[in-house]
Amino acid sequence: MPPPVGLDPFHTPPDQLEKLRGLKHKRGLACEFDCFFLPGSSYYERGRPCFARFSLLVERNRGLVLGIGVESGALAPGEAAGRNLVAALLRIKMLPETIYIRGEPFQRVLQLLCDELQIQLVPADCLPFLEGAVGFLSKSMFGPADR
Repeated sequence: MPPPVGLDPFHTPPDQLEKLRGLKHKRGLACEFDCFFLPGSSYYERGRPCFARFSLLVERNRGLVLGIGVESGALAPGEAAGRNLVAALLRIKMLPETIYIRGEPFQRVLQLLCDELQIQLVPADCLPFLEGAVGFLSKSMFGPADR
């Protein structure tokens, strides 16, 4: 599917923003983040299947997956991205110095949060570590059953 366009900024709930402000920056930590549909995956929404919207936060040095989130595809892409980035940062209990995102659509969504947390948000054409993680996830989900 084409990337989302015209997304509204994500507004972090005050209680979560307070918790995020209490986290320390991890010097030199750079991550890649994206929120996307994963073909073939589904999620139940009111008893009916719909596509699942995945979010990944991947460490840029070694390719470690630091956070994964799954939301209903019925949720707006910007809301899903914001919720899952907040959840990932709270789970890892630290803030990266830089987060690379795919292109500009999510920059408008996440810029307010990243400015508040003093995280540099960088649009990029290519997210190699995240794409590797997505490839592995896809292969794991749809690979041969006799592994």
